[in-house]
Amino acid sequence: METKVPEKARLLEKLTSGGFNVPPFIFLRPDDFENERFEKLEAFLERHCDGYKVIARSAHPKEEEYKSGTFDSFGTYADVGGVKYARKKMIRMAGSIKRLSIERQQRFNHAPPIDLDQMGVIVMPFIEGTGVMAKVLGHQWEFGYCRDRTRKIQKEPFITQVPHDRRLVQLSKQIQEFLGFRCEIEYIVSSLGEIHVVQAKDISHIDTLEQKESERRI
Repeated sequence: METKVPEKARLLEKLTSGGFNVPPFIFLRPDDFENERFEKLEAFLERHCDGYKVIARSAHPKEEEYKSGTFDSFGTYADVGGVKYARKKMIRMAGSIKRLSIERQQRFNHAPPIDLDQMGVIVMPFIEGTGVMAKVLGHQWEFGYCRDRTRKIQKEPFITQVPHDRRLVQLSKQIQEFLGFRCEIEYIVSSLGEIHVVQAKDISHIDTLEQKESERRI
């Protein structure tokens, strides 16, 4: 059965066509795993993945109805076995550690029932660097820096309105204007300072506590 292309893959494709610096990627449908169709994946790995590692990102067709971080992404070996293992781990985590979060969102946020066997996967080359999440809260961009394990001195996650590179502010505004809705954007900033756009999520339908408080003050 042909499944809906998830928002994550659709928006990455759109950003690529818009000229943004999106790493090469391939979207694998659940039936690719069911039917062992990995010819395109093997060709992609040979063409784009020079190292031994890739990042496998969750891409379920109903994932857009859930909060960011509900489903997992994993670094894995740059071969078919590694990607298959990462998908199994995504499904296992969603059914165990993330199960309560999923059930709470279904009950309180009206998230739809989800068939985990319909989990697709986006595969990208693994980029060493710092992960940064960007989104507008009220009228102000905020940037969340993930834990950086690549440095000798590890940095804890933190949130700031003043990113280390001001290009992140302008780029985030450009991406949101290009997509046409309020969005959450994930970047990987390499050790050389190159900014890669690795994910975008439509959050225009999500009311945040900060927004509500801001509206009350106004």
